[in-house]
Amino acid sequence: MREVEVKAHIRDEVELLKRLSGQGGVLGEPVTQEDTVYVKEVGSMELFLGNDHFLRIRKTPENVIFTLKYHPGRNTTAIDAMPIEHEVVVSNKTELVEMLKLLGFVEALSINKTRRTTHVGDYEICIDEVEGLGSFIEVEKLLEHEEETEPTIRDMKEFLGALGIAPDDIGVKRYDVQLLEREYGSI
Repeated sequence: MREVEVKAHIRDEVELLKRLSGQGGVLGEPVTQEDTVYVKEVGSMELFLGNDHFLRIRKTPENVIFTLKYHPGRNTTAIDAMPIEHEVVVSNKTELVEMLKLLGFVEALSINKTRRTTHVGDYEICIDEVEGLGSFIEVEKLLEHEEETEPTIRDMKEFLGALGIAPDDIGVKRYDVQLLEREYGSI
């Protein structure tokens, strides 16, 4: 399974929530998430984006989730390529961090956000307030076949347009990339 997602900047949250409600989207309660991203190489945008394995530890009030995102054939120009993703709940974050260090992974950055989630059709929709970046909407769908990726992305962009998101605000970079570009500059 591959996760396909499209992110967009939110300029008018009131209008967005009104339109989302009209589509049957009822947002859940806000959940705080502290994400820490680990990679093999960091120090510049080129090094960071050159990694093909991105490991994330997500701490929420309920649990700790470990995610591996693998980008086969990754290169620095394909920052939005769809990764293969696997997740598990872990019982001991401290031990997991020590294991990652022994495997040669280093902490690249932390991302703090508040997320509200809903579902419309077969899309999972997240409204995120990301510390240091602002408000975003993320539309996600799991696909079994890679050839479904392009039509699905096209449909997601149309869906975001129907929610009042301007075309220029659709397709923003991942949160980790946006935050690291502040430190290293964009490539």
